[in-house]
Amino acid sequence: KHRIGAVPGGWRIRFESEAIAEGLKLNFVGSENNRSGGLRDGDHAGFPGRSIQGTIDWVRSGQLSRYPADAIVLMIGTNDGFGGASATKMRDRLGELIDEITRKAPNTTLLVSSIPPVDAPRASANRNSTIAAYNALLPGLVNQKARQGKNVAYVEGGRSLTKGDNNGDNSRTRDLNDGI
Repeated sequence: KHRIGAVPGGWRIRFESEAIAEGLKLNFVGSENNRSGGLRDGDHAGFPGRSIQGTIDWVRSGQLSRYPADAIVLMIGTNDGFGGASATKMRDRLGELIDEITRKAPNTTLLVSSIPPVDAPRASANRNSTIAAYNALLPGLVNQKARQGKNVAYVEGGRSLTKGDNNGDNSRTRDLNDGI
């Protein structure tokens, strides 16, 4: 698939820089590696194009024990929304993923984030409304899982991003062809 405008390293570039400036020790983990954008630690478990179900399968295959983490930031669902899944189906899949992660890594703090907006001229209004509906369901799902004793919290990451934040140049000129 032809892709333009992707920023390897994404949000991790700024996060790592700010953590180092604060004197924090940071070690990214995962089966993938990318040191773009000046990253000192390029390890990660971000998979472009992967669905929630694909990530469930990854967790079930034992990957969390291969790459143990103190915390996981989970921003997932865009590909499911673009694949035609409803917001409630996406929420249900995410609930299953939360259950799998917290079962396989019960001492890991799981931070579940909302997902970012898409560029309306390139993405359909239906996709935008699905993403908005999914984001609206996330706090309730995460609160329910936390009440069940799971080590999970909601973060308002995606909805606080702009389309320009996603592509790294604060414009809409380098968005991916599908509006992400």
